[in-house]
Amino acid sequence: MVSLKMILSLPKIVWFNFKVFPARTALKLPIWIHYHTKIGKVQKGCIEIDKRHIKPGMIKLGCSMGSAGVFTGEYPASSGGGYLNVKPGCKLIFKGKAVLAGGFSVRLDNGGILEFGENFGCNSYCFFAANSVMRFGKNCTLGWKINVRDSDGHALYNLNTSNKEPFNKPREILIGDHVWIAACVDILKGTVIPKDSVVAYGTLLSGQKFNEENTIIGGNPPKVLKRDISWKF
Repeated sequence: MVSLKMILSLPKIVWFNFKVFPARTALKLPIWIHYHTKIGKVQKGCIEIDKRHIKPGMIKLGCSMGSAGVFTGEYPASSGGGYLNVKPGCKLIFKGKAVLAGGFSVRLDNGGILEFGENFGCNSYCFFAANSVMRFGKNCTLGWKINVRDSDGHALYNLNTSNKEPFNKPREILIGDHVWIAACVDILKGTVIPKDSVVAYGTLLSGQKFNEENTIIGGNPPKVLKRDISWKF
């Protein structure tokens, strides 16, 4: 049965797919986007999907309600929606199925590349801001209210030198396969998280590069809390 939400979203779904994809891809309607979702800049070719996996509704943006009771934005998560802005020269890549729950925000600036691996899922009110390179491996799961950003948002300069280049340039963020990031985690530029890891609730990661797999990472400053672990959804 087609839900009222899908009926209301259909005009935006059709418009959006034909806005960003060639006609042959757009006809399959691979992206379902909630009618509450605000669209900034998008253009033809700004989104890529692995051509081997293109199916109707394989990517859902703001259509899932996420966890009940989470409310930190304009709409409660149960109302769906979010924000998407992919400026010219930037690229949003999906390697397979993906679900970004209600209240999501994706912002790509300054040639930023954001790649979601196959079977990606994030809960309500997750924020992604890419100005460099941000990659998630396959089978990654994110809790609610997570912030991931590879830049500081504004340029910083040293007044005591003649070099007027900013010293706080963006740095890539790399998340491996099968990583679970718990709620209220902040991941900042230069961070590397290896596959089969768990990031504990409330952790702040700022440029740390972990290389040991099958661990729980947590604390402020973050460190390996437990080794030889695995997890499943």
